[in-house]
Amino acid sequence: TIDYANRRLTLYHSSADVELADKPAGTATISLAQGGGMPATTARVAGKYDGEFVFDSLATTEVVLSDGFAREHRLPIDGGWINSTWLARPSGEIAGRMGRITSLSLGSLSFQRPLTVDAGPSEANALPRGADGAVGSWLLQRFTVTLDMPGERLVLAPATSTSTAPAQFDRSGAWLVQRAGYVEVRSVLPGSPADDARLRGGDQLLALNGRSVSALEDARSVFEGAIGSAIVVRFHRGIFTHTTKLTLHTVM
Repeated sequence: TIDYANRRLTLYHSSADVELADKPAGTATISLAQGGGMPATTARVAGKYDGEFVFDSLATTEVVLSDGFAREHRLPIDGGWINSTWLARPSGEIAGRMGRITSLSLGSLSFQRPLTVDAGPSEANALPRGADGAVGSWLLQRFTVTLDMPGERLVLAPATSTSTAPAQFDRSGAWLVQRAGYVEVRSVLPGSPADDARLRGGDQLLALNGRSVSALEDARSVFEGAIGSAIVVRFHRGIFTHTTKLTLHTVM
């Protein structure tokens, strides 16, 4: 069991022990199989397209789609796709298109407008061979997740009362990462507030609205402000320090 909220991992001796564990109201149990060496299940996209989806706790998005699956079904995307480099992997980032599919169903659970990366055909390592998609960490972190491979089941216990509601996407469009003692802009979505403010990958954030920033969560909380909020950003690029203004709006 992965308890994201409390940062706790529980290992069981058997499937019988999993069965005895507490299951709060709203807990869903989903059948599991093996897909490319990873736990997998059948998921339904947009209410009618079934595919094999693996569970990938390394994928920094809610859903990943294979390019073939997305093109085969001509999936409707709310607001269209945005070209991006967003899906983090241990070997680096994966280029693809980012948007929101209309829905994803896992057993009895239905997620509306999940944040989705359509991994490009050149990104062979984005998904295991044969998989149509993946459920990523941003969606899994809404739950306490129990993977029972011998029992061929996945147990999702909701960690919040809004576990299936659409996730809010950062209103800056800047993908931030924590470095040793500072926060860095890893990449910027085209057409986003961060792009309009001329921020670029590699920029080191120094201060937001006059307050120095060194912790990732502090920076994210500022960028989750109300639509229309103007943020003065001081950052370091190369050997120079710059100041710009970023105005938050809905990116997707």
